[in-house]
Amino acid sequence: MAQAEIKKVLDVDPKKFWDVITTFSEYPEFVDGCKSVEIHDSGEALEATYQIWVIKDIEYRIRYEIDEPSGSLKWELVRSDFLKKNTGFWKLTPQGEHSVEVHYSLDIEFKIPVPGLILKKLLKTNFPKMIKDFEDRAKR
Repeated sequence: MAQAEIKKVLDVDPKKFWDVITTFSEYPEFVDGCKSVEIHDSGEALEATYQIWVIKDIEYRIRYEIDEPSGSLKWELVRSDFLKKNTGFWKLTPQGEHSVEVHYSLDIEFKIPVPGLILKKLLKTNFPKMIKDFEDRAKR
């Protein structure tokens, strides 16, 4: 199991950051390892199937709970060939017109044992870089 949590204030327009994190189809353009995203909107639930590379090629489908007025985006795993668990959230709290507090949390569990060195790299390197990628995208 790997858990990551990041909370920091970014100098970026809160609405622009919200737009970046909720435009899932554009993730392959700027999120390292994200190869493709297929959106499934049944009208009742928004789900997305991701093809990513983390350790190896992985496919998973998650269901989103989106609450723009509160700045909350939550997700949970629907199915995966490699993951047992993938839950998390973004929580955005505006700090002014050009600043937002970003709270990102992820709880992920793999179906097979993953070496601690790889998990440590994911938590210490990849997740902070991913936040920076979202920030940079929102500033464009």
